[in-house]
Amino acid sequence: MVIRDLTCEDVVVYRKIIIEMPYVELTCGFIGSPEVLRGWPRHDVFNLINDTRPIYGSFEFMDTSFTSEDAILSAKVGASEIYHGLCHTVVFEPQALENVLQACAKNAFFVMRALAFAKTGEYPSSRLRMYELADQNEKTLLNIYQDPTSFESKMLVNLLLGWSAKIIEM
Repeated sequence: MVIRDLTCEDVVVYRKIIIEMPYVELTCGFIGSPEVLRGWPRHDVFNLINDTRPIYGSFEFMDTSFTSEDAILSAKVGASEIYHGLCHTVVFEPQALENVLQACAKNAFFVMRALAFAKTGEYPSSRLRMYELADQNEKTLLNIYQDPTSFESKMLVNLLLGWSAKIIEM
């Protein structure tokens, strides 16, 4: 939801609307103003624009063309978040590891999409399409995203650390 001069009251009204919707647990998305979005970091705008279908209005107020360099930056930032999040959690908050692993598996999907765009110019619109383009490690990560409880935590941490490190080092 993008609203000019967004206020807390706007966000509260939006919350009241979505909690009445069917499948409310699936709702997600950016909430902000066009003024803020114009200055938003490019790596995050890449994901926002490529993962959003405007129902009403458009993103014409901002630059929505992206290069492979934009996509690689997005992938590296996402991989850095995965890497740091896992290291931090294992050391300082091990009780939160299962939840963090689920979040990292979801974030890995966005990283993969950015890498696919950088390589092919295509932003895979679904997990199925991403699975078709994925290498074996990425397919394993997509399976984890689908069902994170079917894998042992230590194995997941090692897989995600190694995978994200390779992207960061690109």
